[in-house]
Amino acid sequence: LTVASGGTLYTDGTDITGFSTYSSLAGTVVFNGSSQETAPSGTYGNLTVNNSAGLALGGQVTVTGTLTFTNGTIASTSTNTLTLGVSATANPTSTSFITGPVARETDGTSTAPSFPTGYGTSLRSVSLSFNSAPANSNTITAEAKGTATGATSADPDVKSVEDDGYWTVTSTEVTPPTYTITLTTTNFSPSISSSSNVTVVKGTTPNFDTQGTGESSGTDQVTATFADGFSDFAVGNLTTTFTWDGGGSDNNWSTALNWSSDTVPGTGDVISIPGGFTVDYDAGVTTSSYTSITLSGSGNTLNFNAAIIDFASTTLTVGSGDKVVFAGATVNNYTASNTTYSSGSTVEFQTGTVQGDDYDALIVNNAGDVSSSAAITVAGAFTKSGGGTFTAGGTFSVAGTTTLSAGTIDPSGGMTLSGNIVGDGGQFSGSSGTVTLNGSSQQTISGTTGLTFNNLTLNNANGLAISTSPTVEGVFTFSNGLVTTGSNNFYIGTAGSISGASSSLYFSGRLAKIYGTGAASFTYPVGKGGEYLPVTLDFSSLTSGYTRVVEVINSDANGLDPDIDATTLSAVSIVRYFEISRVGTGGGINGSVQVTLSYNANDGVDGSATALEVAQLSTDTNGSAAAIGVWQSVGGDGTGLTSGTIQSGTFTSGGDYYALGDDAANGKDNSLPVELSAFEALPDVDRVVINWQTSSELENFGFNIYKKSVDQPEWTQVNDDIIDGRGTFSGETDYSFTDLDVVSGRSYTYKLESVSYNGAVNVEKVVKVDVPVPDEYALFNNYPNPFNPVTNIKFQVKDQAKVTVVIYDVSGRQVKTLLDKKEYAAGRYEVSWDATDNFSRRVASGVYFYRFTANNFTKMGRMVLLK
Repeated sequence: LTVASGGTLYTDGTDITGFSTYSSLAGTVVFNGSSQETAPSGTYGNLTVNNSAGLALGGQVTVTGTLTFTNGTIASTSTNTLTLGVSATANPTSTSFITGPVARETDGTSTAPSFPTGYGTSLRSVSLSFNSAPANSNTITAEAKGTATGATSADPDVKSVEDDGYWTVTSTEVTPPTYTITLTTTNFSPSISSSSNVTVVKGTTPNFDTQGTGESSGTDQVTATFADGFSDFAVGNLTTTFTWDGGGSDNNWSTALNWSSDTVPGTGDVISIPGGFTVDYDAGVTTSSYTSITLSGSGNTLNFNAAIIDFASTTLTVGSGDKVVFAGATVNNYTASNTTYSSGSTVEFQTGTVQGDDYDALIVNNAGDVSSSAAITVAGAFTKSGGGTFTAGGTFSVAGTTTLSAGTIDPSGGMTLSGNIVGDGGQFSGSSGTVTLNGSSQQTISGTTGLTFNNLTLNNANGLAISTSPTVEGVFTFSNGLVTTGSNNFYIGTAGSISGASSSLYFSGRLAKIYGTGAASFTYPVGKGGEYLPVTLDFSSLTSGYTRVVEVINSDANGLDPDIDATTLSAVSIVRYFEISRVGTGGGINGSVQVTLSYNANDGVDGSATALEVAQLSTDTNGSAAAIGVWQSVGGDGTGLTSGTIQSGTFTSGGDYYALGDDAANGKDNSLPVELSAFEALPDVDRVVINWQTSSELENFGFNIYKKSVDQPEWTQVNDDIIDGRGTFSGETDYSFTDLDVVSGRSYTYKLESVSYNGAVNVEKVVKVDVPVPDEYALFNNYPNPFNPVTNIKFQVKDQAKVTVVIYDVSGRQVKTLLDKKEYAAGRYEVSWDATDNFSRRVASGVYFYRFTANNFTKMGRMVLLK
């Protein structure tokens, strides 16, 4: 078959594939049948398709002139491919184009090839524009393909990839020149227009991770430029920033007028909430995934009330002062790495899962039950409110204050608290989980509610102080630190126990045990003032709910009650006694009781352990005590001298106070080495004078004085060296010691301790004094006077004052300023002068004056410097 140049062959549906040769098709061949036709393999000058049923290719077909689409499509395949020559042109329409691959030849000069491709019933042509011509004899092939299932992009500026279709472009040239590609997107949904925020993205389906540059769009077209080779191409939706301006009549996310663009954000958009707004993520929201949501730290609140929020690809940033509330929205794919909660931010969970993450402040405010399974770290405060139970199934740590306002928290995954705990209506589970206190400064348990714990571990070198009465139903474990109870009771429940107590790990204060039914034995690891003195109670039979509290009281037992049953005791301890009292009216004793007390070196047990007794003050009228309000023996023998334990005999009588006592039959074998007849502490504004008198001394080596205050709660020795005693002496001896290290207006407690030759230490007396505040300004005589080379100038101020002290010579010339308007609190002070002037030069001997000024008070003094 030959179609000469200038000639036109109309097939009229005739099959022309049966010719033996196609030596020349330089003219025009028009396929205008009514059923699908096939174009035989060969090179055509011009080719026209005007057949609604379309045209297939019988082999490799090349068009060198014009490819005209009047009606119908051309089906090209990888084996039977249509190639357009270097100068060939084509005029596809929206319904008439080539499906499958289209090849283009290059000649080294052409820079703008186009490819009339399509897919299905949609024109999806490709146009290229190179900044320099591709290599000669190169072949570029383009093909429009179907749905880009699962298409995505890792480029942060591309929020999503359209999946309506994609393109494949290949080249026989390894590295083609930089090019601009234009894709026709007929029948994309939504359609592409000049206002579309789109670009062309490149990659290997379904991952289109390279974004083009210089993107633009028009009606059903997207254009972008690339500097590297060909691959698969698709249309990427660029992120758009939506800023909340609150212009609507409500706070709803789905209200378009609330956004600066007056349109509601869509998938992959960037959200900015700039300051001071309340935003409700409401049921009208249809988008669940965004590129980012940022609250800028200016008092915003974002309430996720309804709809769906998906954190698989959405990042959430909450600034300082901002708050996010999860209050009913469905949360999908929560990813901690996609959230940033700034210092000063707050996150609140009301429903659903409490997500594992790092928070600053966290609130769980749940009416129904909620839970977590992943690790939660709270850098600030944690609050549990709402009446429901929060089950923390993962590890949970809080650096700030933990407040339980309502409901219950079940720390089944383990909870570590570094801050204080406040119980104001909420509770811990008493049957599940362990709470560990591991702060770096003393922690406290306070509030209006006595908190209950299952297991509680103390691992804080600075200890725990309580101002309410907590209960541990499981195991209380000492790892580090003391528990200081003050006047509150720390309860151990019926099945509860204590682990790890030692001479440095104990309850300093009141420890209570709630007992069950039957026989029971429990050791109270208590102490006070650095003394560890555990107490054990043994009951032969109890009814459930019976509770006893134990406290060590470092005071003279005679001060509690001076009456002693002389038939069983000769003396009771002046060092300390123990309160072992009943709490409440629950349960009762059905049998006998035994008490085991501990004693240390300063209890004065230095005579005979067998003469040591347990003394009981019978004050419980619910018993059968023979004497009420009298110290009497309930038996026992000590385990050793200086330190040890003593277990009483069995008894059934009541009694709330116990102490060490002496067996009268042995005549005070364990009497203290000193018989003290007087002890007093006399305070002045700058000192406390301690006086005491002994009536007799037995093997007394000497005395030490200790003090403590609110600012210094532990006993501190005042004297540097022991104050010598009289050994064994039957007469009276007066002693005195002056403590100059005091501050006006503060209270101090002093303790006098005697030391025997065998090393036994005994606390003789304890007294508390208040150091007065001066009631006037005063300047005292310097001392020494005359002096050489240094003298001291003492003064006092009655309130906060700026003090000036200046030295003058006899001519009135200023010599030296010792103090220049220095701030002093009320008290007595002194300053020294070393006989030098303001330039540190020695001054001549003679008479000098010193002037003291405090606020409006002024006074002069006279002194003499000798050589």
